[in-house]
Amino acid sequence: VGNQHAVFIMGLGQSKEDVKKHEAQEKKRNAKYDEKKIYWDASGNLRVGNTDRNRDEEILNILKSDTSDDSDPTRLWMIVPSRWIRQWLLFAHIKASPEPGPINMWPLLKQDASVAGGWRPLNTLLPPSTEFGNERPGHYRRISFEAWCALIDLYGVEGYAIAVKGIPCDAKERWRVFKNPKFIDVRLLPEPELPVEEKKDGAVEGAAKALMSGVTALFG
Repeated sequence: VGNQHAVFIMGLGQSKEDVKKHEAQEKKRNAKYDEKKIYWDASGNLRVGNTDRNRDEEILNILKSDTSDDSDPTRLWMIVPSRWIRQWLLFAHIKASPEPGPINMWPLLKQDASVAGGWRPLNTLLPPSTEFGNERPGHYRRISFEAWCALIDLYGVEGYAIAVKGIPCDAKERWRVFKNPKFIDVRLLPEPELPVEEKKDGAVEGAAKALMSGVTALFG
């Protein structure tokens, strides 16, 4: 009783049993979680699961959701930061890095009161290059809308989405910013500029198809 009274005098208002219980809870709270069991749910909340993430299955599912066929002029493409894609590949494919966290779109965006919605893509963004002797990761990659939805279901997103319709995907003047990352109003997207001979035929024919596989096919 005396010890309990001393604890109350100290202002803690707890018995020895309460203190031990509190210490045990703090120890558990501060314990290092297994990073392989930490994930982002569909609402963007950080969760800890009871089993390891199947990263190989995750890669396959994203590959199935994406496409390297850019011959469809009506296809919807999403712009994703190269840095996040690299971190995701290190985590899910190479298994050499912690989980990348939500897709951070802010580095690709600039606030601008003169445009609808108040945000636009940065004008200085560079595309990736695979040209021999001039290889560079660039600031962004393009993926299909289906792959985008699969990724934000897994990891969430910070910032706003950037979408473009058809090709060329690097024509930033046709990019549009959407504050709801899963609701892309295609009516607001400018139509792609088709070559003259394709306009004459009334169809898109003979468009080059990317001969890529694996991860290259995903981020073209």
